[in-house]
Amino acid sequence: MNLEELQTLWKELDEKIQHQELLHQEEIKRILTTRKESTLEKLIRIERTGLIFLIACAVFFSIAWTQNPYFGMLNGILVSLFLLTGIAFQFRFCRMLRNIEQEKNLERQLIEIVRYKRNTNLSYLIGYAGVFAFIILFMVQFGSLKNLMILTGVTGIALTVDFYLYHYIRDKVKSFIQASKELSQFNS
Repeated sequence: MNLEELQTLWKELDEKIQHQELLHQEEIKRILTTRKESTLEKLIRIERTGLIFLIACAVFFSIAWTQNPYFGMLNGILVSLFLLTGIAFQFRFCRMLRNIEQEKNLERQLIEIVRYKRNTNLSYLIGYAGVFAFIILFMVQFGSLKNLMILTGVTGIALTVDFYLYHYIRDKVKSFIQASKELSQFNS
C-alpha cells in the first residue's frame, strides 16, 4: 500500500467518523426534544385535570349550598371565593403552559417555565391560607365531633394528594429545564 492509498483510506474513514458523530448529535437532540415535549404535555395534562376537578367541585358546592340553608352565608362566600380563585389560577397555569409549548425560543421557554414554577408556589401559599381560614371558620360554626372527623379526613387526603402533585410538578419542571439547557448547549 502506498502513501496515496493510505491517505485516501484515512480521509474516507475520517469522513465516516464525522458523519457518525453528526448522526449521534442529531439523535441526542431528538431525544432531548422529545423528553422536553413529553414533560410539557404531562404538565399540561395535570393542570387541565386540576381545572376540571375544581370546576366539578364548584358545581357540586353550588348545588350543596343551595340545598343546605344551614351551611351559612359566610362559609358559602369563603368557599365560593376559594374555588373561583383556584379555577382562575388553574386556567392561568394552563394558558402559561400552552404559551410555553408554542414558544420556539429556548431561552424564552426557560424564562416562562421558571415563571410558571414561581406562580404555582405562590398559588400553594394562597391556597393553604384559604384552607386554613375555612377550617377555622367551619369548626367554630359546626364544631361537632362528627364534623371534626370528616373535615380531618378530607383535609388529610387533600394534603396528601397535594403533596404528591407538588413534587410531581416540581420534578417535571426540573426535567424540562434540564432538557432545555442541554438542548441550548447543543445549539451553541
